[in-house]
Amino acid sequence: VTFMVDTGASITTLKRDVAFAGGVRDCEPARMSTANGMVDVCVGTLSEIRIGAYVVSNAVVAANPNTDVNLLGMNVLGQFRISTENGVMRLSKR
Repeated sequence: VTFMVDTGASITTLKRDVAFAGGVRDCEPARMSTANGMVDVCVGTLSEIRIGAYVVSNAVVAANPNTDVNLLGMNVLGQFRISTENGVMRLSKR
């Protein structure tokens, strides 16, 4: 899955079909405020999200039926040390 890194997103958001194909569980309806306004989503848990060699277990995600992009939000990014140099973002484990 390709993600856009979104340091302004508090929660990782997936296209609905991607979330369910990935095995999202315990998905509960919710309403979220996004850059495009209020949206009805389903918030649940994925067993894991892998980013290169790193694994984030039991990641909370929002399944959004109205998006064309998967957003890697701060609930996952916050588990990493983030550095940028010459326009390149690097993630490393804390």
